[in-house]
Amino acid sequence: MITVAGLAILKFPDGKMTGRISAAQTPFLLMINNQFNGGSLEVPCPAGKPCYDSVRLLKVRSKVNPILQGESVQLDIQTDVEGGIAELACSEIVSDEDFKAFSQRLSEIIETRIRETVRHLQQERADLIGIGNKLSRTSLKLWADWQQSWSDQFAAMDVQVQVHLKITNTGMQVSVPFSQGK
Repeated sequence: MITVAGLAILKFPDGKMTGRISAAQTPFLLMINNQFNGGSLEVPCPAGKPCYDSVRLLKVRSKVNPILQGESVQLDIQTDVEGGIAELACSEIVSDEDFKAFSQRLSEIIETRIRETVRHLQQERADLIGIGNKLSRTSLKLWADWQQSWSDQFAAMDVQVQVHLKITNTGMQVSVPFSQGK
């Protein structure tokens, strides 16, 4: 079995390690970079209960775009998540309202964790999501001005994250018993 303890942040061209991405942040960095190939996500229970619900994430696609606003850039991350409920240890979904509340809570958790991961990258001054590369291709003049101080510009960037969640499987089967016929 392979266990990931996180990722190293390397400064090029020196190749020196300048920081790290924790194991908890790694899946969200992969989501941002469209390299997440599925997996489970533990969803903390509401009201501080000491257990977790579990969701199986099947498909995650992110669009990461720098938005120019005068002499500044805002980072816009739109993430589409598709998955199914694997196990409910503390939540109960028996109505549409329960389903909507669970979906909202899950969306907020993913959004918060993506935002925290980007904030960590900004603190490390490590553009591991390729915003500098995108700017160098789309805004040559701005990139020429910012290239030398890019790590500072990246660290100061405002970040907007929006998650669009689609739960395709609730983990429950609802059917009419065979004995009842049609």
